[in-house]
Amino acid sequence: MNRCTGFSLIELILVVVLTGILAAVGAQMLGKSLQSFVFGKEVVKGDSQARVALERLTRDLRMVSSPANLVIAPAAAITFSDTEGNNVNYLLAGGKLMRNAQVLADEVSSLQFAYLRSDGNTVAATAAEVYFITATVAVKRGILATDITTLRATVHPRNF
Repeated sequence: MNRCTGFSLIELILVVVLTGILAAVGAQMLGKSLQSFVFGKEVVKGDSQARVALERLTRDLRMVSSPANLVIAPAAAITFSDTEGNNVNYLLAGGKLMRNAQVLADEVSSLQFAYLRSDGNTVAATAAEVYFITATVAVKRGILATDITTLRATVHPRNF
């Protein structure tokens, strides 16, 4: 009596189908994990660039030499002289936050400055009335255009 041992065709097909299903589920999980990693990396990059740029901006704003050396128009740019006599210019150009023609941050969607009087609520009409300067930076933080992080800082320059 010679009995052949082995797998039947149905068993082999069943194993191939189950292996395919497991591979498809595993590939989807791996793809989602990779997508989450890339998104997280973009968020961290955008946030860190924006934070560093805003920190540099606020440090410079504290050093404005006097209200007479402050140009408050337009609202998306600022020009002033610091206490050492250096001219400093911040503006948004082509999605980049620029400081004196040097890039501080990429993927910036908006830059706004607000100039307030000493009560902290009323908008200053002239540079002589400025007591607080508020800078708002919005940075793209992901793949989608709607993924935006907005950072805001209010500064009272030391010499005002």
